[in-house]
Amino acid sequence: MDRPPLAFISKAGEPVMVKPLDEARAKRLLDMYLTYEPRNSFWGLPPLRDDACAAWVEGMMKDGINLIALSFDHGVVGHVGLFPLTPDKCEMLVAVAPRHQNTGIGTELVRYSVQLAYELGYTNVWSPTETHNMRMRHVLEKVGFSPQGTGGGEVDMAIDLDSYRDPARTRVSEIMNPRVITAFETTPVRELVDIFLKNPIGALPVINDQRDVVGIVSQTDLILPGRLDRLTRDVMTHNVLTICAECSLNKAIRLFSGKKVRCLPVVDANRRLLGVLGRKDILAHYAHRGVAVRRGSRSQPSPPPHIAATTAETSPEQRIS
Repeated sequence: MDRPPLAFISKAGEPVMVKPLDEARAKRLLDMYLTYEPRNSFWGLPPLRDDACAAWVEGMMKDGINLIALSFDHGVVGHVGLFPLTPDKCEMLVAVAPRHQNTGIGTELVRYSVQLAYELGYTNVWSPTETHNMRMRHVLEKVGFSPQGTGGGEVDMAIDLDSYRDPARTRVSEIMNPRVITAFETTPVRELVDIFLKNPIGALPVINDQRDVVGIVSQTDLILPGRLDRLTRDVMTHNVLTICAECSLNKAIRLFSGKKVRCLPVVDANRRLLGVLGRKDILAHYAHRGVAVRRGSRSQPSPPPHIAATTAETSPEQRIS
């Protein structure tokens, strides 16, 4: 399975990478389960006997599609497996090493595996969960799973991947706001304050003469004393998280969820600014699409009017200079 890894920072501030399991890292996965405390903690798993545990991991590698979460300091700290049940449905197993739980690793593993299941053509992912395991139920519900039934001390959590089709097919360019107020590095901060007071925006992309994104400045950057007489380059954030216009809405949603950002500058392959995407743009897309569906429309709905917090009634080329 040739799939690019996902890298993120856990809530503990630790870099983590999610990537497909291969033979070279199978021993690391086994080590995670052999040191899992307590063993036999979920449906008798991981198995108590070391040889049984090794056979179990080997069976998962043979029968399923497996992803691991890798920590630079602690090796394999999480695992998710997808196991086919029917051509359209698969079962998911998720485990995070106890000392790394409650750090967001489980959520990222589930998100990544659901996206993978969708790309592999499954329409439903099923994850039976112990009724008392509220932590796992919360993780699954965050990603879009819902309870389908209970019995025998477990609740069947499932997600219908039809809900993934629109975000997977929708490009960021279709719903972004192309009307962007921007700033130069040399823009005086006092001018930024005036713009923030006059427009319903929370952040401004900072560009150079070629419209390359070189930073971003928010209202929060300006509220510290002594900053009014400075320039934008002195207060802006230089390491800017951007998104490509041709990326899927699903990727944007993952960034908003995992990075806790309010808006994303949208760029082309040369990092030139094309627009901006805010959370309200996504909500507007959903609302517009929902109206079209309720009206029985079978055609692709046109992009909704932009109501993002970064929107202002300005021409596409307006800048602050």
